[in-house]
Amino acid sequence: MQFITSVQECLYKGWLKWLYAWLSLKERVLHMPDEAGPEHLSFFDSVSPHSDKRPGRPILLLHGFTDDKETWLKMIGVLGKNHRVIGVDLAGHGRSSAACDGEYGRVIQAERVHRLVVKCGLKNHHLLGHSMGGAVAMTYAIAHPDEVLSLGLIAPAGLEDPHTTEFKGHAGGEINPLIIADNWNANEKVRYVANGPNSLYFFVRLVNSYLTQEGLVREQLYRKIFRQLSEEGSLSKEDLQQINQPTFVVWGTRDRVLKPSCLDHLAAHIPGTRVVKQWEGVGHMVNLEKPRMTAKAYLGFLDRLKNTEH
Repeated sequence: MQFITSVQECLYKGWLKWLYAWLSLKERVLHMPDEAGPEHLSFFDSVSPHSDKRPGRPILLLHGFTDDKETWLKMIGVLGKNHRVIGVDLAGHGRSSAACDGEYGRVIQAERVHRLVVKCGLKNHHLLGHSMGGAVAMTYAIAHPDEVLSLGLIAPAGLEDPHTTEFKGHAGGEINPLIIADNWNANEKVRYVANGPNSLYFFVRLVNSYLTQEGLVREQLYRKIFRQLSEEGSLSKEDLQQINQPTFVVWGTRDRVLKPSCLDHLAAHIPGTRVVKQWEGVGHMVNLEKPRMTAKAYLGFLDRLKNTEH
């Protein structure tokens, strides 16, 4: 079994290395000294800030709970044509370190992202977040309104009573479908959060043992993060009304994690909501299930903003 896992690890890392090269992405690390100890955030960047010739403003990407920045790779081919793209592994996820202070709420995660934004010299940028990353993105937009040109939300968390009845039934029991455990492997997780395509399931089956092993390493950390996010509380209607940036929202109608009806709640309470879309037959992982369609719809939103500015 160990041999199979090692082979799968080599396949997975080789695939990522090839994809990074093909998309012209460079992985970078931001070291953040802290009183409690050293931390670092891992992120990819599509271009050096000193040689960026793309006409569009940068897009900052924030992933969901138990995911990593690689969940955006299927969208980068479209997003990166005219925009510099930066994808971050939030603290406790991907190749970023655990938080030295042990805090993972959306507010402190947003401030960690802000430190990265300052380090990268982004100044003004678009912000696109999925699930937990959507909650962090909304929190960031409220805290730093002058920096965020627009807000993109893909099935965002952080709202009042956001989880489906089905998910609450699972997460309140032995299995949290977002967290890999001894009785819940990577393939089962992906089948829960995504409603296709088959190519995605095939890839996960190919590297299932390795991805499951990686998930088990962080199982207790993920449970801690989930608990902190739940205890932190949601963004209220008053919070949402502070978001004045033009906002793009998309949701899958087959989302089993967060209620698709939350889309209407966002549209009603974020004053700057410009585009609201539902993808029929799509689950929670919109950025993996319909990457090109979502990326093109989002870029159309950004293009209309640019035209409005002129």
